[in-house]
Amino acid sequence: MAAPPPPPADNVAIVEEFNRRIRLLARSLAEQYPSDATIARAQKRIGLAADVEPLAVLNTVGPYLYRYREQILAGDEAFFIENTYDAELREGVAADRVSLAAYIIPKVKEAWAGKAAAVKAGYKDTVVALLDLYLDFLAHAFDRR
Repeated sequence: MAAPPPPPADNVAIVEEFNRRIRLLARSLAEQYPSDATIARAQKRIGLAADVEPLAVLNTVGPYLYRYREQILAGDEAFFIENTYDAELREGVAADRVSLAAYIIPKVKEAWAGKAAAVKAGYKDTVVALLDLYLDFLAHAFDRR
């Protein structure tokens, strides 16, 4: 197994890479549901947020990744598939985005179920990389204090 690439040198590079990977995940979901206007809208919103306010996506997604870091690092697929995320939606998602998130989560699970093991491994690697990028971002921010 090859050594992972070194982390980006600064937070600008970290945020750019984080957003690039999130865009890839959003595009992948949109490709699974090409005629779904809600998913297309979500993909556009993610891209727009990353363009207009690059930290917005990292600051929204990063804390969730951190919250579930143990399950992510353990590769606990069952945890993520069985979780309804109802409490998380009530606690941490703005009211205008709750219905969008509640719609997309089952679509992600449905798309996941149909993937081959190798494809799932690639997605898992991407989520671990997103968690690593978020942790690198926090470490850089902490170092700058």
